[in-house]
Amino acid sequence: MPLFLQALPLSLKTVWRYLAVLPILGIIALLLLLASIIPGIGYFVPGTVYAYCIMTGLRCALVARGHTVDPEFGQMLRGGLVFCLMTIGATFVIEYLSVYLSAGILMVVRAFGLGGEAWSGVWIWLGGGLSLYVFLMLIWGAALAVPMTAVVADADAKGTGVNPFKGLGTGIVGLSIISLIWMIGGNLFSFFGEVATMFALVSSTIYAVFNAKDPAWDVSLSPFSLLGGTLFMTWASSWFFSAAVLYWERAEARRKATASAQVKASRATSDDLRALRESRMQKERGPD
Repeated sequence: MPLFLQALPLSLKTVWRYLAVLPILGIIALLLLLASIIPGIGYFVPGTVYAYCIMTGLRCALVARGHTVDPEFGQMLRGGLVFCLMTIGATFVIEYLSVYLSAGILMVVRAFGLGGEAWSGVWIWLGGGLSLYVFLMLIWGAALAVPMTAVVADADAKGTGVNPFKGLGTGIVGLSIISLIWMIGGNLFSFFGEVATMFALVSSTIYAVFNAKDPAWDVSLSPFSLLGGTLFMTWASSWFFSAAVLYWERAEARRKATASAQVKASRATSDDLRALRESRMQKERGPD
């Protein structure tokens, strides 16, 4: 069974932890986003906050898996900034790929006379470019999941720093599938994500209570309602975090096995050299 499917039971242990911290996470995100008005550093704040929210979800999955993690806030933010900078660079590349590849598709369509009217060609260009952009960004987010997990696991007082390339791309196929399910199941609400939608739910509910009014959102669990879409995204994100933890564990086990094998090989080589040296010395001394 693929590892991302094996993560389904763990997602059920993760989702309630993640659901519990979502309102607090929304408040923290809002406060941090206020720094985006500061000239210069404000450009990097939204991406850093987004990465911080993901790493908080990964911490929930690590705890649900039985790992002891006590991340420092400062180191988590530093990790978020590093991943933000990487994403900014990747976004530029993905944008150019989306534009040029969609333009190439449009040229092929027109060459075969499939474009029809001029407006249909424009829609093919825009729709193809946007779809490709979203798809590549989902893949990029999946590629960063395991390095983010490694940063969270090491983000304590004894942490060894941020290594954004540790496990880069591990589990990218399975994690991309989960991201696609998250986006489709969340409908239009996935544009905002579960952190923002949960904050909207909580704040609107508090406002309704203090003003003796009914909540302004649909209370049904339909995936097309704000509540249903938020809960679905929360679970799907928990599935993503859980899968990332399992992929990280497998990568760590392989890394330790490789390191152990190298140590054993080094010891064996040292023993062989020592035995060879003793044999030569024995020959030089001759028989007793």
